[in-house]
Amino acid sequence: MTTSMLTLKLNQSTNLYQTRWTDDQGNRHKRTFGSNKVQARIVFADFLAKWITTPTVKTPLDPDELMSVKEMIERFNEYAEDYYRHSDGTHTRDHLNYFYATRELRELFGELEASSIGCKEIKKVQQAMIAIDLARKTINERIRRIKHVFLWAFNEEYITDVCLLRVKSVPPLKANRCGARETGRVHAIADSIIDLTCQHTSPTVKAMIMTQRLTGMRPGELVIMRPCDIDTTGPVWIYKPSHHKLSHIDKERVIAIGPTAQKYITPCLPHDLTAAVFNPLKSRHEREVTHGRTIGRLKPRKTDRRVRDHYDVQSYYRAICYACKNAGIATWSPNKLRHAWATEARRLGNGLDHVQNQLGHSDIKTTQIYAGLNMEKAVEYVQKHG
Repeated sequence: MTTSMLTLKLNQSTNLYQTRWTDDQGNRHKRTFGSNKVQARIVFADFLAKWITTPTVKTPLDPDELMSVKEMIERFNEYAEDYYRHSDGTHTRDHLNYFYATRELRELFGELEASSIGCKEIKKVQQAMIAIDLARKTINERIRRIKHVFLWAFNEEYITDVCLLRVKSVPPLKANRCGARETGRVHAIADSIIDLTCQHTSPTVKAMIMTQRLTGMRPGELVIMRPCDIDTTGPVWIYKPSHHKLSHIDKERVIAIGPTAQKYITPCLPHDLTAAVFNPLKSRHEREVTHGRTIGRLKPRKTDRRVRDHYDVQSYYRAICYACKNAGIATWSPNKLRHAWATEARRLGNGLDHVQNQLGHSDIKTTQIYAGLNMEKAVEYVQKHG
């Protein structure tokens, strides 16, 4: 086939610009360049230059059409499920986060060629996320993950460098300028709310809440706590989680546990050193005793979900929500306990570096978000010198 026969045409049924050609073996090929005419011409010119000079472009090894968006996402999901694991081999939640992040992209453009995706398509994905009332920060995080999927696809040579450049050039949504729902900053939870919540929890869940409040650890670090991970030889216990948020960069996590928090943890310690400290089965038994039910004779369960021998972040959060509902107060997230610890630590005069170490942040800017501003000291200074 001569070069002059390779032309850019608009497919009326799909409204996409594309070109078709037949290689020397008689196999037909198609290449799509998106719906934007100006961008399509630019990308087509780049493709034409490669088509002329590179044999593998003119005669691909696979005579079928190039990879679709749906296939690209499926291959990435297979990679993510195998790649995103803790050091003990268990899955992190990252592969699920990528699955949800790419849902709108898969639904809107799943059948299109992956290399045809550009700025216009990604912006339509943003609008689709706005339409289902996702918060702006959530949308920006999901688009960031979509960009990472395309970066992975480029490294695997599934898409072109031009496609990657187009996708990465889409800017994040700006606050109050995009129509997306805004969320307020996470603030510390008041101790009065914590106390009221704990009145409606089992002793085990209360111990979890107070331990997190007194140490500032992450919910994910709390639920995996085991006796074998805690050094109890000194007056201050040292807890080193078996895995944590920054394990993949080989960063050690050390959490100091003081005497008050130790009083909540000690009654929960199991005989098995490798078992979870906080056990939902024990919490269930505590609720039976509290409500005067015969042990082992609970009401029929409304779901098929079975009670396990350890909490995860979701079941811990559900336990808090259940207590809040019984207490007649608004639900709150366990992360607010970290904010409460950081705010109090700063109010008591601790430096940001101390707060950063206990919270386990790699960037002190994140610690500043958690700890907030010490307005009491600012007001005191202004009264004296302002």
